[in-house]
Amino acid sequence: MKTMSDITKHALAASLKKLLAKKPIDKITVKDIVEDCGVNRHTFYYHFQDIYELIEWFCYDEAEHIIGSHKTFDTWKTGFHDLYVYLQQNRDIVMNAYNSNYRNYLEKYIVSLVRPYIADFLRIQSEGMNLTEEKLDFIADTYTFGIVSLSMDWIANEMSERYGNSMTFFLELLDGSMKHTLEKIAGEANDDGNDPDGAK
Repeated sequence: MKTMSDITKHALAASLKKLLAKKPIDKITVKDIVEDCGVNRHTFYYHFQDIYELIEWFCYDEAEHIIGSHKTFDTWKTGFHDLYVYLQQNRDIVMNAYNSNYRNYLEKYIVSLVRPYIADFLRIQSEGMNLTEEKLDFIADTYTFGIVSLSMDWIANEMSERYGNSMTFFLELLDGSMKHTLEKIAGEANDDGNDPDGAK
């Protein structure tokens, strides 16, 4: 059950989202948000230190909503599909975020959506393998970087179908290569005489 604080935060985030559909983030002020939301500045600052903090909260809240029940081996592709449908449905917001001084928040947001999928998928695929958390994290970061880079290129090219197809091809590549990568690294760890904790 949502608390009053949660309701207020979501209301402020909804106003931010509404304003983002009209103009870049760096053109939006706290005054704009509270006037649209129908609250006063004190209410805003009670919940958030500044717009940066609201944006960060908004990003992670949206990420959790989209990820939902898709953080599993069987549904990770569905999760990515939902992500790109969501971004396309909110194209004006995405482009206004990209064409502003807050572009790094957009990239951070996509990372927050992508990495949990990759990490969960890798952990399932690596069950029974001799891999440390450090190596799993490195692999997850590497795949996440590839997906996020392609995503940002897609957005930079105004979310064109051509770049969307590139992402589809890349996800197919991931699906076929992840387990091979894990087995190769696990095999190298065994050759080095490492145990699962990395001790010799």
